[in-house]
Amino acid sequence: MTEQHTPTEDQIATVIERTGGDPRKLAIAYLRAQKRARDPEVYAGFMGDITDLSIATLKGSVPEAMRAVERAERRVKTQKEVSE
Repeated sequence: MTEQHTPTEDQIATVIERTGGDPRKLAIAYLRAQKRARDPEVYAGFMGDITDLSIATLKGSVPEAMRAVERAERRVKTQKEVSE
């Protein structure tokens, strides 16, 4: 689980100033920040899936390897849906 970021009043004022208080621009800034925060988690998950696949392959366990591939495929599909 990720740690929740609490921006300072200065950071909030800076974003409002940069966007001119435009709700659309504020929403875009929020969504971009949310995506930047989520990406490292997704990449770490991919690396875990690749590691699991590598270990299963070295052990010669096809069922374990297939589970790792399925997890990676689900992760890619979810990330693609979220990014669109």
